[in-house]
Amino acid sequence: MTWASDQGLLITDGGAPDKLSQEIQPDWDSINMAVRQRIWLVNDQVTKRIYVGLPTGEAQGPNLIYP
Repeated sequence: MTWASDQGLLITDGGAPDKLSQEIQPDWDSINMAVRQRIWLVNDQVTKRIYVGLPTGEAQGPNLIYP
């Protein structure tokens, strides 16, 4: 399971969560938390990547996409 929180992108396989977003923490800190419900995540099982759409700055919807 993967989810976005105010602390970062987290993942777990049933144990303690691990943080995946440390490398992009400055961008993560710029998320517009007023519209955090618009953050989206997609798990691409073919390429084995997780894509995350983030609303940063004053954006009202995702304006950055991270693989």
